[in-house]
This record gives sequence, structure tokens and C-alpha cells, in this order.
Amino acid sequence: MGRFNLDDYVEVKDRIGMLYIDFPDCRIETHIQHLDFERDPAVCVVKASIYINAEDAHPKATGIAYEEQLGPINKGSFAENAETSAIGRALANMNMSGNAQRPSREEMASVEDHQEGLNGLSKELTKVIALGRNAKVDEKLLVGAEQLAKSQDNSDRISRAIIFISQEIEKNNAEA
Repeated sequence: MGRFNLDDYVEVKDRIGMLYIDFPDCRIETHIQHLDFERDPAVCVVKASIYINAEDAHPKATGIAYEEQLGPINKGSFAENAETSAIGRALANMNMSGNAQRPSREEMASVEDHQEGLNGLSKELTKVIALGRNAKVDEKLLVGAEQLAKSQDNSDRISRAIIFISQEIEKNNAEA
């Protein structure tokens, strides 16, 4: 797999602008679903809901994002980045991704930062893990794959993890 290019992604702030152009009476709500400072690294899960009209009772689209307080980008602003990513996912669920890619530019920058910050982690496995999160692959499997990559166990196990997660992504995409 080739390396992703951040220039191919539209920033969430720009997609929010497109939303307000298309739906001037819309509203965006965000809620922290989970915040855990006891865990190391700390984690935050945020849900974003987009309403086409301010008075709507039900959202047109929602998005959920998970961020860890890890690396230079997320060290001091992981909750804010989770909120931005959740909004980006909700916009993508409304087909307002701005391009053919679903993840936001911020999410991909976070993935890139995470890749560089984890000593010895296979970049290929990290990319597949990010795609797995986007395809809603079981988080326990992805966390296990991250632990495998961190342990630098051996290339055969990492290769099997890449193949297995890729198959799970295909399965989830086929079901969607």
C-alpha cells in the first residue's frame, strides 16, 4: 500500500463551512461519551450529531471518534481532536466528505503523528489499523494489533495481523 497524502483530505473546518452554505439553519451538537484520565494514555470518545434544521428532533447524521492523549498533536488537545473528528465523521455520513476519502485530514494527521511516535511500529500495520477503525472493525482486535506492533514480535505475526484486519475491513464494508 502506498503512503497516504494529507493534501488529498479536506479539513473539517472547511466541510463545516460547506454544511452552513447548504443548510444555513443547521446545528451541530457534540457530547463526550467517554473520558478516562485513569487510563494511560487517557482516552476520549465524542459523538457529534448534525441537524439540518435547528428545531429538528432527530439528527440527519452522527459520527463518533476515539482519541488517545498520545503524541505531540494529541498530548494537550486529544478531546478537542476527538470532537473535530466526530464532526468530520458525521459530515462524511451525510456524504459531505469533500472527496472520495472518508477520514478527515485531522484524523489522518493524527494517524501520521501516531505512526511516527510509536517506536518500531510498522507503518503498514498502523495504516491498516486506521482503516480498520474507519470500517468499524472490532476495537479489541485493533488494540491487540497495536500491542503486537509495539512489541516488535516478528514480521510474520505483523504480516498475519495486516492480512486478518484487511479481511475484517472487507467483510465490514460488504455488510455496510
